[in-house]
Amino acid sequence: MVGLININKNSFCNSYFFNNRMLHSSIKLEKFIEIPNSVKIYNHLDKLEIINFIRDFYNKKGIVYGIVNNINNKIYIGSTANSKSRFYNHLVIPKRSNKHLQGAINLIGLSNFSLHIFTVIELPDSLSQKEKKNIILPLEQTYIDMFPKSQLYNFLYLSNSPLGFKHSDKTKLLMSINSKGKNIGNVPINKGKKLSDLAKLNIKTNTLHRFKPVYFYDEMNNLVTVYESFNDARRQEKCRANNLLSCIKEGILFKGYKVTYEESK
Repeated sequence: MVGLININKNSFCNSYFFNNRMLHSSIKLEKFIEIPNSVKIYNHLDKLEIINFIRDFYNKKGIVYGIVNNINNKIYIGSTANSKSRFYNHLVIPKRSNKHLQGAINLIGLSNFSLHIFTVIELPDSLSQKEKKNIILPLEQTYIDMFPKSQLYNFLYLSNSPLGFKHSDKTKLLMSINSKGKNIGNVPINKGKKLSDLAKLNIKTNTLHRFKPVYFYDEMNNLVTVYESFNDARRQEKCRANNLLSCIKEGILFKGYKVTYEESK
């Protein structure tokens, strides 16, 4: 059992900015529950040798885990059957990790977090991904349900479900602006030419995808990252547009992740 760490007001800033919103460090910790008993707890997550040991030791096992902020006791609950990839993305190169969690890690550092392994299940190689999910996800949901929503970094409160995920007002505004396009004052090359209805339809059809949100899902179909648009995803992932578009249209995994314009049902 991990006890709560008292915040020293003289050494810890009374307020800080997170995700462009001001939050106060005077969080009422009494509303948060204690972290449940764990099979194993790992500290010193800022040390690469610790992370690599965890990735190798639990690889190909089904696990339910929590990444705990040791300062305020907030937690991210997750599950995976591929710890090698999952913890690489959470703790080494966090491109496709939970944005709330990563914002906190960037603010106070990995040394202030601990990894709690709640459940470990041996999964035969003969099981399909769907069968593995059916075993692990109910266990993950059990732990998610233990905590008040204010204590969770998770975007979603139902494992393997987009229910409860909403774009912020700022994101909706940006998506609206982007979808309308911008006139930057350049003279179009087809000025004065009248396009046929078919040509107009082709242009509209071939460009609309660039303004849709792009969803990244892991091997357990958990939502990992949402980009505001195709162009944003391409820039952030530093890839060619054609490569990313092919993965979306043909259902090809992109760097081990399922990428789609649709929220998973």
